[in-house]
Amino acid sequence: MEVYAAEHFFKQTLPLPKKKYRMCCGVLEPFDDGVLLRGSTDDLDWLARQLSKFSFDFSVREPEDLRIALHHLAKKLAAQ
Repeated sequence: MEVYAAEHFFKQTLPLPKKKYRMCCGVLEPFDDGVLLRGSTDDLDWLARQLSKFSFDFSVREPEDLRIALHHLAKKLAAQ
């Protein structure tokens, strides 16, 4: 099983409601004009689904495979 280090930049300032975002199993820290979430996962499709629940903009810093998983999820959702 491969484990991926992941970093996501949220275009949202602290404090984020941590209870709501606890599911991502990461560390939130202020970064530039938003928040950086650092964590890890062994299931990029799961992480893509979790990120799609957020009500604010975000960008994936790494891994590239997470961007691909998000793209596939977006295509799947658009087809429904």
